[in-house]
Amino acid sequence: MGVAALAAALRWFRIDAQSLWYDEGISAHQLTRSFPDILRAAALDSHPPLFYLTLKAWGEAFGSSEIALRSLSVVWGVAAVVLVGLIGRRLFGGLTGTLAALLLAAAPLSVYYSQEVRMYAQVTALGLLAVYAYTRRNYWLYALAGLAMLYSQYLGIALLAALNVHALIWWRTRPGREWLAWLAANAVVALGFLPWLPTFIEQQGHPLNTSARTVEGLIV
Repeated sequence: MGVAALAAALRWFRIDAQSLWYDEGISAHQLTRSFPDILRAAALDSHPPLFYLTLKAWGEAFGSSEIALRSLSVVWGVAAVVLVGLIGRRLFGGLTGTLAALLLAAAPLSVYYSQEVRMYAQVTALGLLAVYAYTRRNYWLYALAGLAMLYSQYLGIALLAALNVHALIWWRTRPGREWLAWLAANAVVALGFLPWLPTFIEQQGHPLNTSARTVEGLIV
């Protein structure tokens, strides 16, 4: 509890010290669009749509000021610290979990991205939720967190791959029914991402969100 409070305090400190920069402006601009329009605009960006949709809902609830928009990442950042503590405690004991959470709470990059109106704090927290669900062998929670992670930021693919490699290495320790649940959970992730897969493939042709189509969509 104390580590989470420290994480929150560090992430709130000077959260409005500078104005939104270009990428944050792209995120903030999504609040001017409807939810269906956000999906269409995200297809022209280099990122999937879930963060923009979440930010839209957050902005409607709490306002569109810099502090209000950045507070979403604060929440995700604190959640990541809590999840690191839970994972460390489950795998290595309470002391290790507390130290791991403390290190993440004070990590400069973690604090920085927890104050930015971008998807990086969200994808980190969702990825850690997937890891926590995996350590608990709660594969349906893993599937939901993994799918949300992919729709937040494509780097989540690497984390899912790492978890599957770990599962393959330790496959002998798991009963047959558990393997079926694991395979089913990964199938849910794959099928859930399938509708966005053509867009993901197309986006690889314009990997930077400063592409002409994105800038045009931002101006419009």
